[in-house]
Amino acid sequence: MNSRRIGTWLVGAIFLLHLLLSYWGVVAYGYPVAPGDDTAAHLALVEELKTAQKYWPTAGYPWGLHYIIAGLGKLFRIDPLTVTTFLSPALLVGSALAIYFLAKRLFNGRVALITYALYALASLQPLQTATDGGLPNVAASGIALPLNLLCWVMLWRLRQKWVPALGFLLTGALIVWLHHLSTIIWLAVLVLSGSILMLRSVILASGRRRLWLGAALIFGLIILGLLYELTPLFGAARQLTQASLNLRDSASPIWESIVYGQSLSGLVFQFSVVGLATLIFSQRLGFKVDFSIKAVLLVWYLLYLIGSQLPFVLEPGRLARDLAMPAAVLAAVGLGAAWHYLKEQIVLRRIFLLAIGLIFIFSAAVKAGKLTAYEPMARFTKEDTELLTQISGSSPVGILDRASAWATIARLYPHLPRNVIVFDKPEAFTGYLRQANNCGLVSQYAPHIWLPDSAAENYVDMTVRALGYSPAVALTEPNKTWYRFCPVGHPDF
Repeated sequence: MNSRRIGTWLVGAIFLLHLLLSYWGVVAYGYPVAPGDDTAAHLALVEELKTAQKYWPTAGYPWGLHYIIAGLGKLFRIDPLTVTTFLSPALLVGSALAIYFLAKRLFNGRVALITYALYALASLQPLQTATDGGLPNVAASGIALPLNLLCWVMLWRLRQKWVPALGFLLTGALIVWLHHLSTIIWLAVLVLSGSILMLRSVILASGRRRLWLGAALIFGLIILGLLYELTPLFGAARQLTQASLNLRDSASPIWESIVYGQSLSGLVFQFSVVGLATLIFSQRLGFKVDFSIKAVLLVWYLLYLIGSQLPFVLEPGRLARDLAMPAAVLAAVGLGAAWHYLKEQIVLRRIFLLAIGLIFIFSAAVKAGKLTAYEPMARFTKEDTELLTQISGSSPVGILDRASAWATIARLYPHLPRNVIVFDKPEAFTGYLRQANNCGLVSQYAPHIWLPDSAAENYVDMTVRALGYSPAVALTEPNKTWYRFCPVGHPDF
């Protein structure tokens, strides 16, 4: 069996393993909705599409993924919550495949295989973003952006002009349609890498050709700037940029190197630095890498790295996480370079291979454990459904839960009883109990959201019991505990 066929089998094995691990939680724990508090916000926008037709990105949030969720729901005749449950793992798998195809076209099958293994099995990103509910971010930055940058490089290398041009336009439109922060990153990569490549062309050109190239660069930047400032297409990106600039004097946290290692895996982050140096000094090191590949990949990597360190950026953590995509490619390049320079050192090669293998196995075990464990960001579970459906229809039940997820989920989930009312303030909840003289539930999965930790149990014992209600544990699960409150002597107690 030749090396190419072995590589194909390994890619297939990684794909199947990643697919299995990504869907493990959905099957094993039966999440009725995708994890993350942001998921509820996106579901609310999906619901809003029923009465408001919004096709272009607005000043609030791009609508692309919400149309996709609504469309899949109608196509398969399932509710939007179920769509998000199955879509979230699919985006994880799709992101890994996008990075694999990028690395394969920019470098070779060996670099692509290493990139795929690192990103799919070792790096905790984009899993962290997905479990926060950032599905549009994963779809835009994790899938559309790598494919767009691949087309961008192919255009500069003047290979198959029409196919990459069409792919560039389609994936670019998809980024804008899906996510505002990803749009800003995309435009920044295009402007910076395009300017570098064009300036290089101007320097290498002579006579009238140099003049035309310089004029084209200036004209292109002006047109892009006017489109960004004046058209509704970039409305959401403009609003996000302005919000970041307004925070220029704030003390947004700076990400430390240890945090990069925790999100990307230490193996990916540390060898991405080696890969960065390899690309920068590739000519001296004897590696032939096209200048367009170096320009685009290095700008992409450094934008995320530097952006995650700026104190006025709205979400430095999100940028640090998304660094995993170019970092995985550069890490594969760095590992390949290290292996190449140890080719005559047989003993050192074996030690290097053993060390990297053990680190990779450890990182992969950590990620596999994360994917197969009960996800704490799964705010709503099948146990919640079973508890709430047991409530008598004649007895309205108030739920105290400050997480915005519950207000949306309780309204949209088709299997919940209609007598569920969600409260986000303890005062409103106790007022409801006092007035209606009915039972109520308190979800205590994160009591610090609405109470100091030390006051959580005091609130249960003092505030509610003072109303003549007696608390009882209704349900305990890995994520939270439900307390049920009924007036003493109530038939449902």
